[in-house]
Amino acid sequence: MSSTNESSQIARRFLAVRIGVGLSQQAFADALGISLRGEQNYERGIRRLPAEVVLSLAKVFGIDPLWVLDGPEDQPRRLDYNGGLDQDLLARAMKVVMAAVKDSGKKISGDQIADWVAAVYRFYSENTSGTGAEALVKTLIGAKR
Repeated sequence: MSSTNESSQIARRFLAVRIGVGLSQQAFADALGISLRGEQNYERGIRRLPAEVVLSLAKVFGIDPLWVLDGPEDQPRRLDYNGGLDQDLLARAMKVVMAAVKDSGKKISGDQIADWVAAVYRFYSENTSGTGAEALVKTLIGAKR
């Protein structure tokens, strides 16, 4: 899948969340703590959706961050708060992955990022110290061809 297509798919899912919660662009931007211009650029796929905004979608609206990044359903998938994701671990996993992707300078697909976030999330779930997560991500990024 091309990065342009992935950006448009993520933008489409971002728009689906706003429509689903029934907010104007301004109200949605305010709820997420972003500017109206930023909201419009994310919705149109002009700018890549940063990890902080994906996490805000989870915290403010209960939207599954992996759905935002990878879909595939058309309707927003909500987090299951009864035995669902640990948002603190998810935030840590997303930050580690996004920082490593940025540092690598490589173009990484949204699908690949979602897979790596899931892998690091599982790693954190099984290793409470979290030691080695950065090395895991660097290994994953290095293995990408």
